[in-house]
Order: sequence, then structure tokens, then C-alpha cells
Amino acid sequence: MLRNSKLNITTLFIFAVSAALALQLYFTSYSGDDWVYFGAYSGYKSVCHNAWEWLKLGFGHWLGTNGRFANIGLTPLLLLPKWLLAGLCGMAAYMMYSKTVFFIDEKKSLPVTVIVVTILVAALPWWDSMMVFDCEFNYVFSSAMCLTAVNLLFKTPGNRLRYILSAAFCFVAGMMHEAASMPLLCGVAVYIYFGGKRPANRLLWSFAAGTFIVTFSPGIWLRASHLSEPDDILPLLLLKSDALSLLLAGGIFYRLWREKMRVEVKKYSSSIICIFAVASLVSMAMSGVSGIVGRSGWFAEIYALIVITYFAKEYLLKIPKIVYTLPALTVLVHVSMVVYGQRSAGIEYAEFDRKYLNSKSGIVFIDYTRDDERSAFLLNKVRGV
Repeated sequence: MLRNSKLNITTLFIFAVSAALALQLYFTSYSGDDWVYFGAYSGYKSVCHNAWEWLKLGFGHWLGTNGRFANIGLTPLLLLPKWLLAGLCGMAAYMMYSKTVFFIDEKKSLPVTVIVVTILVAALPWWDSMMVFDCEFNYVFSSAMCLTAVNLLFKTPGNRLRYILSAAFCFVAGMMHEAASMPLLCGVAVYIYFGGKRPANRLLWSFAAGTFIVTFSPGIWLRASHLSEPDDILPLLLLKSDALSLLLAGGIFYRLWREKMRVEVKKYSSSIICIFAVASLVSMAMSGVSGIVGRSGWFAEIYALIVITYFAKEYLLKIPKIVYTLPALTVLVHVSMVVYGQRSAGIEYAEFDRKYLNSKSGIVFIDYTRDDERSAFLLNKVRGV
């Protein structure tokens, strides 16, 4: 009974944080790439009116931009009512938080859940355009689906229909984002090589097929061959985007360097945690190649967090209730303030939008709230005019 009570509190905590993200997105104005896809799917210049045109648009995207299903298959969701779209994003966030905790502690104990969710809320680069719905598709949805796919690979398939649906899900998950799925596939390969439990064959091949389609799309390689100057020198870029992965890499090399630790490293190479260790390092390498500071390290950080927290779990389970209650309350206050701040910013944007449409010159003079005028406690997540 006590365990069920703690599990309910854990579920409510993750739900509250995810619901806050949904509310924040509901109050967030469309911007950036969202308008690009709106233009493709609706309006007088739209080019996609039926399934055939959607397939042609998707193939063109695969050839010239990237092969991510997040961009090709999920962007039509922008046509949904905003409350429903925001709700789906909240559900994806819930799945991402929940699956991350699951791989660390299957029982989802309260202290582990609080610490992990707190780090995900505070340390991931939400500030880096994550309040654009297309970025939600690329990073939050991709994280949730790829983590779920890894879980499916090692579960008993069940009946035939469930197996087919699982295979389809794994294919789509693999195709979501190359920096999410390819590192995981590398991790699974290393895990199998060292004698880990073999995953369900058809699910693995489905995941691999989706991964290869997105990773080797002509568009992504074309973009990679025309990279501009990196945002920062490599050491600083990795420190800003992949701090947890660097910490993980340092820990692994340290253990390998110590002779008596090599046996321990080999032992964990045949456990599922090896998948995320390898995935974090591979994803960090991809982040470094991208030259982009910020969300390029999103997946590497999640995978590193799983590994680091997994080894720290026994210590986390022993911490007093007061110690993890404080970050839990802090996170809840933080997400509540972000929702309130975004609601205020949304009202300002609506005013700007109305005045801009009524302006003959297209020039609007109003003293809007600047980003640097907002509280640092919001972690720069609020998006205004």
C-alpha cells in the first residue's frame, strides 16, 4: 500500500511537470519553422492538399533538407486545434520523463524521479527554440519514442497484432531524428557484441531501417557538407552542450585506466545500461560535428543522465525526504512561473499581432517586455514578441 502511494505521488509529479509544459505551449505563439510548415499545409500558397502531395513533399524534404519523421510526418499536427496540439506535446514530455526514470529505476522511486526530472527540467536546453512546436517534435517526441523503442526491443512481443504495431512504432522511432536513433543503434550493437540479451529480431531490424533512412538521407549529408563556422571552439561547444556526456566519458576512461576496473567495465558492457553509455558518446560526437551550441546535445545529455544516475541510484535512495522535497517544490514553482510568464507574453504578442495587422506601415511602437527583463528563475524559457 505504501509503495503504491509513493508510485502515485511519482506519477502525479511527472504529470504536473508535463501538464505545465502543455499549458506553456498553449500560451506560446507560433514562430519560426512552425510558420514554414503552416505555409506548406494551409493558406493560398500551400502545396500539400492530399496524401500524394504529402508524400511528394516528404520525399523532397528527405532529398533536400533531412529525413526526420519529426519534420515529415508530425508537422501536419500543427493543423490541429492548439489546445490539442499542446496536450499531445505534454503527453510526449510525460513519456520522455517517465521512460528516462524507468531505465534508471524500474520501480520509479520518488527520490530518483525527483532528481532526474529536476535535472531534465533545469539542464536540458529548453531555451534553445524549444518553444517552437517543430522543435518539440524533433527533440521531446523523438526522445520519448526512441526510449520507448529501446524498451520494446527487450520485451516479450505478445500477440501478432501487437508485434506488428511494435515493429511499426520502432521503425518510426528510428526515423525520428538521426542524433537520437543512430547512437542508440550503435549502443545496441556494442551491447550484443559483449553478450547482452538479444533483442527481438524484427523489432531491431525495423528500428535499424528507420535509423538508416533518416541518417543517410541526402538532405542531411548535403547540409553537413555545407556547415558554416561553428558556434564555438570544440571544447567549449561540448562543455556548453554536452557537459554530462563529457563527465560520463571521463568516468569511463578513468575506470578503463585503472587495471582492476576493466573487469567491471566489461561486466556492464553486457547490461542494457551499456546501450545508453555508448549512445551518449556517439551522440556527443555528432553534436561536436554539428558545430551548434544548444540543442545539438539534447539526446547525448539524456543518455548520459541515465547512465550516471543509474550508478548513483543506491545513494539517491538513501537521501532524506527533506533533501529531495526541496528540488521537487522548486521545480513545481519554476514550471508554474514559466506558465504564468508565458501567458503574459502571449497577451503581449496578441496585442502586437492585432496592431500589426491594423497598421498601414507595418511598424508598431510598443514597449514590450525584453527577454533580459524577465526573471532568471524562468531559465529563458518564455517567448514573447
